[in-house]
Amino acid sequence: DPFPRALVRDWPDDQRELDDAAALQRGIARVELAVRGLAELAAELGLTPTLDEAAFSSDPWLRVFQLATVSPLGAHDRSRLLRCADLPSRLELLEELVEDQRIILEAQRGDASG
Repeated sequence: DPFPRALVRDWPDDQRELDDAAALQRGIARVELAVRGLAELAAELGLTPTLDEAAFSSDPWLRVFQLATVSPLGAHDRSRLLRCADLPSRLELLEELVEDQRIILEAQRGDASG
């Protein structure tokens, strides 16, 4: 009392060797560019700071979590990312969510300027 408490356990993230590490690295690089672009757009709208000097881990699992953390996404979307069973599916979902958020922010920018 008065703070909520919970029993937690680590998520059993499937960290087996990846089939195509090079393709995964290209995907992570693509998502990082998208996240940085989205952060710039969000900053332009006064929603979040920019990621000008943000440095991310070279570990792919940690890097994807870091990208999700700095992305201007809502709590529900972040929770969806945490529940992904493995890195490739988490990366794919992050790319979709970032694109969806970009579309929303572009529309907000258009409304604000028009």
